[in-house]
Amino acid sequence: MRRIGICDKNPEYAIGLTDHLVKSGADYSVVTFTDMDSLETYLMNDDIDLILTDDTEKCSVCREPEREVMKFHNVRCIYMSETRDFAAGDDRPDEGEGKLTYKVLSENMIFKYQNLRSIDEKIRRFLAPKVQVRRFSTVEAVFSPLGRCGCTTLAKALAEYDTDGRGLYIGMENYCADRNFSKEILYQLKERFPDFTETLREIIIYQNNINVLHTGRVYQDLQNVQREDLIWMNEAIGKIGNFSSVIYDFGSAVLADFGILDVFDRIYVPVLDDECSERKLECFEMILRSRDYRELLQKLIKVRIPENAGGPEMKKMVRRLRDMKNE
Repeated sequence: MRRIGICDKNPEYAIGLTDHLVKSGADYSVVTFTDMDSLETYLMNDDIDLILTDDTEKCSVCREPEREVMKFHNVRCIYMSETRDFAAGDDRPDEGEGKLTYKVLSENMIFKYQNLRSIDEKIRRFLAPKVQVRRFSTVEAVFSPLGRCGCTTLAKALAEYDTDGRGLYIGMENYCADRNFSKEILYQLKERFPDFTETLREIIIYQNNINVLHTGRVYQDLQNVQREDLIWMNEAIGKIGNFSSVIYDFGSAVLADFGILDVFDRIYVPVLDDECSERKLECFEMILRSRDYRELLQKLIKVRIPENAGGPEMKKMVRRLRDMKNE
């Protein structure tokens, strides 16, 4: 169940709104806060999908592809206004660099004193996921902070047993496993070469029933790849038009910025059962929260890879994971 946080300078209003939303049978849970400091403390260990607040002092403006939104610790914020029109009251903010402008606030606002049903409908709209349009159905990643846990095995199985038989495996491992790898594409990627799509066509190979693209020789080179680079590369892959899914295989040392993982629909995390591995995984999740990447936690799918698993067993596992996606 999705979760919203309500933080209002008037505690009675915040508690009353929470009570009404809960009693109305909302399909999301509600947590109430008396100030932004207590909300900040809460976010260190727990997650929230949307914040409703009349205190935007600590909020920042973030640009998304089609809009600007307000965020607090990477959680979207909706301004609870006491007036319907900023221009008619004191809610209108001062314009200036680094300030929350009138335009941003007006597009991310709910009028506090309106019908409860209207507030609930607006909350649902703000919580609704954005639909992305692209030429392949899924872009997924396999990554784990653990070693020797089957990342590459799973990534290649996801590509090989793609539902439509057109998966693409992209190797971004610590060290390239292809002895014949010679085409360096990272420079073209970073410099946005106009013929980059044609370069991809040339170097994608069909190997052991899998479409394969290797990107670099060693993890130090791959650490320079940023979120915007992967978005651009996915667009180039989409222009080829041959693939129904794209699966990235990340080495444990490749990601200099965990924010890169936000590009992916799902992130499969192979795990191990021993106590040491479980503690490492807990540490990884704690780091994601502390660095404001808590949204990524919703995309993590923990997977245990059977030891010495053969083709039929991996095919069955992939089918189970695909069924989870379609639920």
